[in-house]
Amino acid sequence: IAAWRGYCKLVVLLLKFGCDVFMCANGGIDARTIAQGNRSSDILNILEEHICSCKNPRPTSAKDMFLSSIELHSRNQNTHKHHTRAKLLIHPTSCHPGAGAFIIDHFLSERAIDSLVQLWCSLPIGQSDKKRSKVLCSDRSYYCDATGKLCKMISSAMQQNAVLKGLQMEQCIVFPHMRFLHYGQEGIVLAPHIDLARVNILGQRSTHTFILYLYDCLNGGETSLLGDVSGEKRNQVLAKVKPCKGRMLVFPHKCPHEGNEVIDTPKVLLRGELLLGICD
Repeated sequence: IAAWRGYCKLVVLLLKFGCDVFMCANGGIDARTIAQGNRSSDILNILEEHICSCKNPRPTSAKDMFLSSIELHSRNQNTHKHHTRAKLLIHPTSCHPGAGAFIIDHFLSERAIDSLVQLWCSLPIGQSDKKRSKVLCSDRSYYCDATGKLCKMISSAMQQNAVLKGLQMEQCIVFPHMRFLHYGQEGIVLAPHIDLARVNILGQRSTHTFILYLYDCLNGGETSLLGDVSGEKRNQVLAKVKPCKGRMLVFPHKCPHEGNEVIDTPKVLLRGELLLGICD
């Protein structure tokens, strides 16, 4: 965290008290990789100097290859973007809180999606109160994109798509804290709800939820956008989105939605937050 936030004095202090410079966070990235990804030359110099003073320096974890692979595929998105297909689900001028919701099929290349699956497989499963109470729910694996590579890839692919131009969205900020959701059992449902906004380190508040599906599910597991979370419009389905590998679903946090019963497994997705809007 200190390397990510650029806290030079704290990095020096941690190293002085024996912090392991080679220790990797979830996803296989270490402090040096984070400093390189964020172009933090001061932090990198401190770490490199410390590594040189170590008697038995160790190489960076091989898990970094997942992120390197994702970065490599992100460079090929310019040739991939012509194969994407976008569709508005709720018209931008609608008075519904989900106005402007959309999907983009083939959002990332097949190989980039496969790299994300590898990243998910490398992460530990987070603890859940629902699991402890034996409620049927998804397994969550949390990931912080401290290097910014994944955020940049998603933002770039989003801004290249014509759907955002149609929505007059000039700004797309991807928040670094994401989670992989794995529905490994049949029968899991998600009750109607709306999502909460998140605030990043710069004080920016997210506006939209994104869901990137990593596997196909021919039957069940759809995300339904609803008229309301309760009342007469509870059963009004405005759009039903089937999990398809490489499909990106984006909707405002205030949009009522539910997760339909999972039939085909596994259902795996990457979920996170965006700030979509007009640049100041």
